[in-house]
Amino acid sequence: RQYLADLSKEEKRSHQTAKAERDNFLKQMEAMKQHLGQQARAKAQAQEKEWGDAVKKLALRHQQEVAQLEAELVRIRAEAERNGSEIQGLRSENESLKAGAARLSLEAKVMGEMKELLQQREDNLQTIEKALAEREKAVAQREAKEKREAELGLLKLRKGFEDN
Repeated sequence: RQYLADLSKEEKRSHQTAKAERDNFLKQMEAMKQHLGQQARAKAQAQEKEWGDAVKKLALRHQQEVAQLEAELVRIRAEAERNGSEIQGLRSENESLKAGAARLSLEAKVMGEMKELLQQREDNLQTIEKALAEREKAVAQREAKEKREAELGLLKLRKGFEDN
């Protein structure tokens, strides 16, 4: 009986140790998951801010260029009126509009690429979260299997002891 009692105590200690290790592992996994999530969110926010700043700079530069082009257009129109050459002013205005359209097209392309990069970052974060969830599931399954095996071993040991 003493041997059985000692064996039962040892099994309880072993089970408590395994449970403590599992709990510690799960806490570490959760902390790692939170840390990775925070890092990914911080990177995404920093990237989004950086892109927002870049877009603002592009918009400001575009406004400045538009203002310059408008000023140049006014100058050209005045010159054309002075020289009686309205055709010259219309050609310059047409070229300015084409240049503005080309810039807008380029900016739209840049914005599309930025959106794709943000989507890729979001997809990467989701992949990491799925992998962590699968790892936690595998750990839980392994612990359940170990618990069943330990209980089965105890039952066999008790049956063997009772048979003796």
